[in-house]
Amino acid sequence: GSGDDINLVLSSKNSNLSDSIKSNLVGDHADRPLSMLLINLTHFFYEDNIMLFIISSILTWLFTVLFLSFVLLHFLNKKTVYIFLLISPFPFFASSVFAGPYMFAQYYACILFWSISLLLLVQYAKNKKIFSYFCGLLFLTLSLVTLEYIIPLLLLTIFFLFCMR
Repeated sequence: GSGDDINLVLSSKNSNLSDSIKSNLVGDHADRPLSMLLINLTHFFYEDNIMLFIISSILTWLFTVLFLSFVLLHFLNKKTVYIFLLISPFPFFASSVFAGPYMFAQYYACILFWSISLLLLVQYAKNKKIFSYFCGLLFLTLSLVTLEYIIPLLLLTIFFLFCMR
């Protein structure tokens, strides 16, 4: 899996941030450049402070839940959204927050970017503001270049936009 990415960052011969980023954006990791950039940046700024990684993971997930709840308000009744808000802060993969806390830079970030794109695309469908549309596409692109695991969620994006018509 891609859990070995942090080992690439840690085993980098150069402690220079720009050299580390350049070395990880070519070769095997060219398909997810934003993910490697986020991993390098967080490792550079957080170093070995595990608490910062855990706090960032939790905040990234909570922001994702918040953005998705705004999207769901357009399609579901408030009671269902409240149930979603009650259950979703405790993801079934919560152990990854503590077992691999650096992973928020790729796994959670791509879902966060996708949820922001979905919210912006739903706002476009509602208000017809072209700025929302292009920002939504930008965040969708950011999610795709962060991690390719987001590809199945494109079906939900298409479904939501089809329902908005």
